[in-house]
This record gives sequence, C-alpha cells and structure tokens, in this order.
Amino acid sequence: MLDLDILKEKYGNKEWLAPEWTDLVLEVLQKNEVAIDAKGKKYPRVRGLRRIGAYIADAHVISNVLRCDRDYSACQASAMRNREQIATAMADATVENVGNPMIAKHLLATAESRAEGRCWAKLLQLNCLTAEEMSASTEASETPEVTVDINEEEEFEQWTNIQKNILNKKCKGMNIDVFKYANYMLEYKSFDAKHIENNNISKKLASKMIDELDKTSRGERGSINFEEQELLGFKAI
Repeated sequence: MLDLDILKEKYGNKEWLAPEWTDLVLEVLQKNEVAIDAKGKKYPRVRGLRRIGAYIADAHVISNVLRCDRDYSACQASAMRNREQIATAMADATVENVGNPMIAKHLLATAESRAEGRCWAKLLQLNCLTAEEMSASTEASETPEVTVDINEEEEFEQWTNIQKNILNKKCKGMNIDVFKYANYMLEYKSFDAKHIENNNISKKLASKMIDELDKTSRGERGSINFEEQELLGFKAI
C-alpha cells in the first residue's frame, strides 16, 4: 500500500494528472472506506476521502443546506483551505434515489454525505463516483464490501430546478448550447435516449454534465473540448 506521505507529495507535484492517479488513491483506502460492486469496481466512501483529503490536501469540507423537504433534500459542500474555497459540489437525496426505506428517513444526512464525498473527489481529482452516490451502496454503510447493481433499469427522473439553474449558468459562462451538449452526452458518454424527455434532462445526466463542465474549467486531461465538438453558442433549456 502506498504511504500517505508519498501520496501527499505526488498530489503537491500535481501528479493527479497521471491516468493512474485515481487507482493510487483508492489503494490507500481501508476496508471500511470502500464499496465494491458486482464487477469488482471500487467506490470510495466519504469517510475515507475525508481522512485522505484532510491530510494530503490540507483542507476541510463544510456543507450548506439548499433544500430540506420530506421527500427531497439537497446540499452544497465546499472544500476550504485557509478560509479560501478551493472546490465545491452539490448533491441531493430523494426517497427514490437512496434505494432503502430506512435511509429514506434521513434524506438530509444522505444529501450532505453525497455532497461532501463529491466535493472531496473533485478536490482530490478522482475520476470515479463515491459509494454514497450509488443508490444501493448506502444500504450497508457499516459493511466493508457492498454489491451494487449500477446497471439497474431506471425510470426517468427529471432534473431539479437547482441543477437546471446551475447547468444553465455554467453553460452561459462558457458559451455552450445546453441542448446540443446534452445530446453530445447521449452519443459519446454512454447515456441512452431515456435521459432526455420532452426537452427535460434526467437528474443523472444533469449531474454528469455539471461534472464535465467542472473538469473542462479545471483543464483536466480528457475533458471535453466544446469548441472542437461544435457545442458553442449559448442556448438555455
């Protein structure tokens, strides 16, 4: 297992640009800090990302509640270093997307955990989902390994107003046609047509689109070249 001090040095040297970076971080997670799906793919838990991120990035994460209803909660998490915001992420939780009646009683806590995990993942430059983002992975949060069916058929779940506002705002700032961008994701990023319905985008697709915009803003390797893909010319949905 890679030593955390070595990982911190690599992070400081921006070696997170290397394609093997995510795997290096996943290697230092302890058993109760990772979930494993049926195909053996690893998903980091927020507890592990918090431990690693606080050490190698010298940061902490704070959360703000965006919405808290009986059947829907949303939170925004911000990574802070020396009182400066260095990363941010948003996540939500609904009765449908947590996949567990017991967890559904704690939507706000789930949304907060998801937002924090996503924020740490962005700060650490990880190319993976967190365990808390997987619909079934939160069912056994104290179990070292979890079997998660990530290909389960889903009904269309429309994007939230918060996602819509964020996506339109980011696309406006980058001069991107939102609908062309959404269709690009269907064609080239393994999303099928069910994620767009009557000019509405699914929550899952909207979340991925926001993440891809953030990657491009940070200049990450493999991010979308919107000009090359002829997606420029802002139009909102």
